[in-house]
Amino acid sequence: MRITKANKIPALKVEKHTPYIPSYKDIELTTGQQELFWSFVNRTNSCWFWGGDTDKTGYGKFMGYMAHRIAYTFIKGKIPSGKALDHLCIQHACVKPDHLDPVSVAENSRRAATERWGIRRTEFRMLPHAGRECP
Repeated sequence: MRITKANKIPALKVEKHTPYIPSYKDIELTTGQQELFWSFVNRTNSCWFWGGDTDKTGYGKFMGYMAHRIAYTFIKGKIPSGKALDHLCIQHACVKPDHLDPVSVAENSRRAATERWGIRRTEFRMLPHAGRECP
């Protein structure tokens, strides 16, 4: 088919993409589901590590939600609208609310990019095995 002005498909309007970040305000788990959630959490002196399902990057998953966001909501309350939770301890599997900082998506991305170059988060000390340990 020959494309002419008459049969040309109009260009799609592309708008700036804003990542969807659920507010988690509507998380309602039964008592049994909450008990199951907390049974997957391994509390250490530093981080609280998620022991259930994870995604390919190591973030915990529970009933279709990210485990660290559920834990934050249960302990500290609603995550501010449009905010991401930055892991201050740099452990994706950590669900300890004290290690989660609500920041803008842009700030979270900036911090992650900076961390890859090893020039951030001096409040946590580097371990010899290339992991991080919370204070």
